[in-house]
Amino acid sequence: MEQSNKEDKYGFDFPIEDFTQFFFSLDDETLAQIAYTYPQALRNMCVALTIDQQLLREQMEKRRNKKLHS
Repeated sequence: MEQSNKEDKYGFDFPIEDFTQFFFSLDDETLAQIAYTYPQALRNMCVALTIDQQLLREQMEKRRNKKLHS
C-alpha cells in the first residue's frame, strides 16, 4: 500500500500504510486499556486487522502471479 501522511482530529501528522502497522504500533498498556474500557472497539480492531491481513495476502498473491506470467 502506498504511504501517505494523514492528519488526525488532534492535529498530529503521522504516516499510515495499513491497519496492521497501526495495530502493532500500539503498546500493550494501550491495548489493555481499550480491552477493559471499550471491549467492542477491540473486537472491531481485530476484525479490521483480519481484513487488512487478507487484503495484504491477496495483494502479495496478485504480485506473485503477475511475476509468474510476465
